[in-house]
Amino acid sequence: MPTATPDSTAQREDVTGEVERQPVNVAAIEKGKHVVCDKPLAMTAAETGHLVLGTLHTTSATKTLDRIVDAMPTQQKAQARHFLAQHLRGVVSQKLIRSADGRRRKAIVEVLVNTPAIANLIMNGKVFQIPSALQTGKQAGMQLMDQALLEAVQRREIDPDDAYLHAADKKQFQRFVTDPELLPPVNLTVG
Repeated sequence: MPTATPDSTAQREDVTGEVERQPVNVAAIEKGKHVVCDKPLAMTAAETGHLVLGTLHTTSATKTLDRIVDAMPTQQKAQARHFLAQHLRGVVSQKLIRSADGRRRKAIVEVLVNTPAIANLIMNGKVFQIPSALQTGKQAGMQLMDQALLEAVQRREIDPDDAYLHAADKKQFQRFVTDPELLPPVNLTVG
């Protein structure tokens, strides 16, 4: 894996905070820079076959995709979806969950792999359907956060109460919860 050195990093900012776009950005790709810190350059690099990694503060793969598309002006949203459908390779979303012994945290990950089916959903603006594709895409290396949480609870790697708090579909985690205060109230009256 290449290491980032001053010679391999492509970003320059002037005193106003504006990123200098030309000629450093084109030259950066041509010279094989390893670290790109400029969004338009990152998109150009991805289009030309370079590996581009990015981070966003989101809690799921679908929220990551929504955030990227929503950041674009209205007239460019379709273009952004097309770009992601063509060039995205995957999304890994993680949460740090308290371990079963309570002494550390364990990374639990949701994984999206951009298969043709996922690309089609992205292209057609049907990101809301991606969770069901993740749930059934285990053979492609995909998993929902809830699947990963449930597996970790069943292996007794993480605190079930913490897993319950982080789960999207809390019902499947209720049987593992040790703190009854976390559970919704049960109505025992017959009506």
